[in-house]
Amino acid sequence: MTHVQIRDVPEDVHSRLKSQAALTGRSLNEYLRDRMTEIARYPTLDELASRIREREPYTKSSAAP
Repeated sequence: MTHVQIRDVPEDVHSRLKSQAALTGRSLNEYLRDRMTEIARYPTLDELASRIREREPYTKSSAAP
């Protein structure tokens, strides 16, 4: 695994993240690693737009009257 270091985090943000981590029973490091993993798994808006553009158009008519 690699290391990530984030500098100049505002004190209020750090405190809030620490509290959120504590509420889930995890260390700040564990909490942030898990959140970053979640973020990385979701496609960006540009990726979603690209996927939509690449799809074939829907041509079947609706079965509803």
